[in-house]
Amino acid sequence: PDVKWIAYSSNESGRFEVYVRPFDGGPAAPAGKVQISTGGGEFPVWGPAGKELYFMSGDNTIYAVDARNLDKRDNLPSPTPLFRACPDTQMTFRPQAETPYNYEFDTLDGQRFLAACRVEKPGKFTVLTNWTSAPR
Repeated sequence: PDVKWIAYSSNESGRFEVYVRPFDGGPAAPAGKVQISTGGGEFPVWGPAGKELYFMSGDNTIYAVDARNLDKRDNLPSPTPLFRACPDTQMTFRPQAETPYNYEFDTLDGQRFLAACRVEKPGKFTVLTNWTSAPR
């Protein structure tokens, strides 16, 4: 949001992690990359004022990181777990290789989060019978 940093996820380490790097409108320099997540992470989303960065781990836990001092790499805050999205089901879509990148969650105010969860638990199915004979 402040046009000074860009957040992204990459699997260059063998698992997806969230990184930020300074952004000046040109190509990224090799130096300057800062790893934000510590145990895997994807879907970075900036808070409304750019003071926090949110991301999701592989178990659907949403984390927050104080992003006000990203340039002080030797004193970066640790990610703080906020909550686990879809604790009784699962997300409706996790990106796979060669598929479009979609956000699994979002927030406009940093207080309320929207996550796309399945309605039914995995392995549970609802079967409708005689659905064509229902009255119209």
